[in-house]
Amino acid sequence: MRIRPIIFAILALTLLTQPLAAIQPGTDVFVPASARATGQQQSQWIMDMYIFNPGSSTASVTVYWLLRNNPNTSPASRTFSIAPGDTLVLDDVILSQFGLQTSHGAFRVTSDRAVVVNATSLNVANNTEYGQGVEAIAASNATPAGSTTHVVGLKNNDDFRTNITLVDATGQGSTATVEAIDTTGTVIGSQFYTLRAYEPIHESVAVLGTPSFADATLRVTVLTGAIITGASRVHGNINSGSGDPITLNPWWQCGGSSTTAGQYFGVLFTDRMRGIKMTVTSGDAVRNLAFESDHPNEGCTYFFPGGPDEDFGEFWDPPQPLADFLAPSGYSFPTTYQDEGGVIGTVTWTVQLQEDVSGAYYTGTVTGVGSGFSGDDADCNGSLSVGQVTMGKNPTP
Repeated sequence: MRIRPIIFAILALTLLTQPLAAIQPGTDVFVPASARATGQQQSQWIMDMYIFNPGSSTASVTVYWLLRNNPNTSPASRTFSIAPGDTLVLDDVILSQFGLQTSHGAFRVTSDRAVVVNATSLNVANNTEYGQGVEAIAASNATPAGSTTHVVGLKNNDDFRTNITLVDATGQGSTATVEAIDTTGTVIGSQFYTLRAYEPIHESVAVLGTPSFADATLRVTVLTGAIITGASRVHGNINSGSGDPITLNPWWQCGGSSTTAGQYFGVLFTDRMRGIKMTVTSGDAVRNLAFESDHPNEGCTYFFPGGPDEDFGEFWDPPQPLADFLAPSGYSFPTTYQDEGGVIGTVTWTVQLQEDVSGAYYTGTVTGVGSGFSGDDADCNGSLSVGQVTMGKNPTP
């Protein structure tokens, strides 16, 4: 009986459920754009909100309404208790909870334990329902000072319009330079923004001074504080009446940081998707690495780096320099595998990474070569499948 492969299969599933989920649970999250108002061509906009408690204890949750183009040092709020496994549904939340017939802004939701928050922005004119989902973004995923994020897919011409969204996530105010760049990387419009405490901005990309364009990218460089960024795009000739916009989110909303230290989660692609996790210390060294890979021989079971150390992964003490993994040849290390009868063989792993964005995003490969396997395990000798790595930094390590 082999215990270790079962343990690592569970680990792989655990890795894949962490930052790869579309909506990240959190204790301080923002729904960055919301309104209850009449829009173009008499569309009628409302917002419904859903708050799910995935934990095993009751969550105490506070929902704040942040007024657009205003500081929000003491915003209106409502507090709720949500039992384990329950979902709080707040239909037409701006009216039902805050008594506002017309208002524009954003929501901040805080909780004493991690909750999942999602919302729907709906046009309910003429007894119909069109709209979009607006996922909550954790405050820790805001782009911090000294970092840049991008939102792709902007359009602004006779057929399309795009609105951009900025929210201060610090409660202390933030500043940023916001630019529109065309498909060749040329800046075609820009504006400097000063956001006050928890102030949301939601306005046409035209305020950047752009000419009409078919395709462009929003580039947001945060100078002080931390900002949540996004955009929404509407096909004016088709969707103005129905009010059915497209949400445009920034890439890797963790936004990067000035340090590589922290935990990185991602996927390892061979013939199927697996999980991978890496922990980097403040000294730019890899302390822990955990993943699993496949062998092309059907007679060989899956193998996983690691041992009984922390997180079932390869644990280095002292940590291994990150620069070794970034070298052209990567970093190689052996891992022995055993069952109840003792050692059954060794896999020599090579992990080679590229630093696409320092402190935010890594890609690369994982390869392995099995040796010393015999008997029923002889098929595990030789090269394992090459795995393609994509990892992003966990914003709350």
